Amino acid sequence: MTPIIQGDQLFAAGRYQEAQVVYQKMLNNLGDRSSYESCITLSRLGRCLSFQGQSQAKAMEYYQQALAIARELESSSPQYIDQQIGVLLIYLGDILRTHVTH
Repeated sequence: MTPIIQGDQLFAAGRYQEAQVVYQKMLNNLGDRSSYESCITLSRLGRCLSFQGQSQAKAMEYYQQALAIARELESSSPQYIDQQIGVLLIYLGDILRTHVTH
């Protein structure tokens, strides 16, 4: 089983902390190079934190990093990147809405 599938299955099972560990290892293995994979992995790390009800500030940081990478890659893979940008903006909006209403 690939790490992404393992992380996704753990997340789907509500095992967010375990999924977070898998995604963090993936991100570490990807290094500093901006890539679609790093963008997606940062997004998934943010979701893990959001769903655990933990550090929304850290989740937001992951989303913002992913968004910055997505904007860098926008000209090379517009279809996939445009979709990911939209998803990230929704995730950021969810956090902001939660903070404003509480």
